Amino acid sequence: MHELDTDGVAAVPDVLTPDQCAEVTAMLDEDARFRSTVVMARHAFGEGSYRYFANPLPPLVQELREQWYPRLASVANRWAERLGEPTFPT
Repeated sequence: MHELDTDGVAAVPDVLTPDQCAEVTAMLDEDARFRSTVVMARHAFGEGSYRYFANPLPPLVQELREQWYPRLASVANRWAERLGEPTFPT
């Protein structure tokens, strides 16, 4: 996480297997899995879109959230404190 803190980006290899990547990619075409979709150009945010999963989250997404949140919250909280912003739950 040092690169994320110092450079603002970090490469994280091997988070998902190729099969898991294909599983997540296939989900994007299943509208019922998502509670909303944001089309970025509509808000002058650039190109593309992003989607918010509906509950319950797919098991793979829930697992990733549980594994990564504590590490990412730690970095986000350091930056929030530096910027005088509210922090995130650990």
